[in-house]
Amino acid sequence: MFKVFVLQKFHGHSEASVEEQIADCFSFMRFLGLRPGDAISDANTVWNFREAS
Repeated sequence: MFKVFVLQKFHGHSEASVEEQIADCFSFMRFLGLRPGDAISDANTVWNFREAS
């Protein structure tokens, strides 16, 4: 989840847009260690992590 937070801050995405970019962008998937078809964090999970940090 920390890597998702890094991507969000580095690229200036909202929670919803970072979720969308992870699903669409292979470089984001590779950075997170995901493969096409793997489950990704939804916007609410990303928001909860950010609020807890």
